[in-house]
Amino acid sequence: MVLSHAAAFGALFLASLFDLDYGEVPDSVLLSGVFASLALAVAESLTAAGGQSFLSVLVSSGSFSLSAAATDPFVVSVGAGLLCFAYGWSAYLAGVWGGADALALAVLGSGAAVPLNGSMLVHVVGLGASLLLAVVVYTLVFALWKAA
Repeated sequence: MVLSHAAAFGALFLASLFDLDYGEVPDSVLLSGVFASLALAVAESLTAAGGQSFLSVLVSSGSFSLSAAATDPFVVSVGAGLLCFAYGWSAYLAGVWGGADALALAVLGSGAAVPLNGSMLVHVVGLGASLLLAVVVYTLVFALWKAA
């Protein structure tokens, strides 16, 4: 999953450069980060867990447990990516964020949701708490700026 993290953060870094230089981020940069992260999660899912991953079971006729789905890299990447995109898109529709911000959050969710090592639960809770803290600070600063 190191490659998935690298693809996500590489896309976010490139998006930051576009934002600094042009003030706009092309959707293609962030969408490529999402698709690269998901493609790498597919590869990880197919090679991990001794053939017991979600995608391996779909390809072959095997048994699959819901507890295995909770730790499958593809399932976690898609789920976290969709949740982050839904939150980012709702912030975009509310006028708080721009479209690139919503897609950047989807890149982060799809690329960095699976831990490099350690517990999946600890990583996801830590990532969620970090995102929540950053979003709260950003939203407060934005609200104060709009009020002034």
